[in-house]
This record gives sequence, C-alpha cells and structure tokens, in this order.
Amino acid sequence: MHEYCCHVCGHSWPVGPVVPTSCPKCRTEHDYSHVKPGERKGCGLDGNIQRSGRVILVGTLASWDEPKGLDDQIWCINKGYKHQPNLDRLYLMDPMNIYVNVWGEGFIEEVNALGVPVIVRESRPYLDNCVEFNWQDSFDNFNISFFGATVANAIAHAIEENVAEIVMHRMYIKGESELYLHQRAPVSFWVGQAISHGIQVTVDDDCYLAQKILDAIAGELSRPHAPLPEPNMGDIVVHEYDRQEARKAAREAQDDVRESIPPREAPDRLGRPEGTLPGSDGHHYWCGGNDRV
Repeated sequence: MHEYCCHVCGHSWPVGPVVPTSCPKCRTEHDYSHVKPGERKGCGLDGNIQRSGRVILVGTLASWDEPKGLDDQIWCINKGYKHQPNLDRLYLMDPMNIYVNVWGEGFIEEVNALGVPVIVRESRPYLDNCVEFNWQDSFDNFNISFFGATVANAIAHAIEENVAEIVMHRMYIKGESELYLHQRAPVSFWVGQAISHGIQVTVDDDCYLAQKILDAIAGELSRPHAPLPEPNMGDIVVHEYDRQEARKAAREAQDDVRESIPPREAPDRLGRPEGTLPGSDGHHYWCGGNDRV
C-alpha cells in the first residue's frame, strides 16, 4: 500500500485522490507531488490492509459539532459546506449548471474560498481545487459502476483510502429527506461494500437506511458459515428416478380421468339421428363448417 508520511511527526496516511500540501496531523508543509494518486494499487480492497481514521459525511441537514479527532476527516456533500466550518473535502457531483441555478453564481467564489479539494464529475477551470472523480479507477477496483448519488462516490473513496469508520451524519433522515429515496439503492450498495471490506458504518437512529439492518449485514458477514455438504451421487440418482416415476404416475392418472369422461352428445341441427353425420366417429360431432367438438 502506498502512503504519505510526514518526516516531522511520523504520521502516515493512505494515498488519496488529492495530493496534499501539508501533514493533516502537525500541519507541516511538504511536497508530495512525487506520489501520484494512480499508484493506489489495491485501494483497500485487500482484507489484510490495516484501516485507520474516520470519515464523517455531512449533508445538507446539520453540521458535525463534536470535536474533530486527529484522524477524522469531514467530507461535505453539496450544500453541506455552507454550515460546516472545518471540512476537509467537498463533493459536487451534479452538473455545475444545477448549482449555479439553485445557489447563484456566487457559490463558485464560496467554494474556491474554502481551500479544500472539490471532487467533481468533470474538471472545471473556474474551480481552483477541483479533482475529477476517477470513474475508470473506481470501476477497475470494484468491477462495477453503480452510483447515482453523490454520497455513493464519497463512500467509494473512503473504501479506497482505507478508512476504518464512515459516519453518515444526519443523512437520509425519515420525514426530512424523503426526496432522496431514489438514491437508496446505490447508497445501500456502497454501504454494503464498505461493510464487506471491514469498515464500520454508522448512521442515525432515524435514518431510513436503518442501523439495525447494517448491523445485521455486518453480523452475517462476520458469522462463520458451515461448509456445504458434499453431494452424494447415489442420492441424486435415486431422487431423479423417484421424480420421473412420480411424473409417469401423474400422466397415467390424467389419462384415466380423460378416458372416464363420457363423450358429449351434440344435437343434430338437421334433425337427423345421432351418428349419421358424415365423418362422425362416435366421439366427435359436426357442428357446422369443418369444426369438430
């Protein structure tokens, strides 16, 4: 695993999509440009990698007001930057014209004034610290590209950067963010990916992703499963023989029922005695035209 390391305090952290300019622990400035994000081979997908740190995802409902630890990172989603003072990263994955139409052109100056990396779907020259989300890198690591929600992109980055915990703070709250129900599928998928890679995912009690469901998933993944028994070919052969015999008996019973049904007696439209119609065989009767019943 490729890491950045501070030569002053010794703190190390995984290589992420943004080249840092200072140590997140002691704030000593360094030149890390020689380590490229493309060197993130594995990206935390190996179960033997030691994970550390916590990522706190902050949305549009409330800010994170608890003390921020040395290994904590606050990543804001969309408008979350307006009420979160000490964020470390901002995700703006929607088309930029949406932000301009909703927040006004002044939002570009606000975002540039933050001085933090801004993750976008496509690079924009008017955003000073924008970093284009590497779609191909994500697909190569997970063999799938199932997003459709900005939170999903952030969770994918957190998995790649080997964090130990993801906190979804006041996100997808029942009654307050029902507008985002359509995002439930991709977000649930990436939450499941995080849990399957050993990351603890914490949500609020009133989040409609349901912490108890996440706990159940984590418990199921950690529970040892009994190995499947080896198939007994003798039992399989006997079972197949019994199945064929049962089908044969069912067909014979169906034939017996069919033969026990008496033929229908259709009246002769011409008033002639039964069985005198041309072609009558005693079981079928001409009803007109060429149809037999």
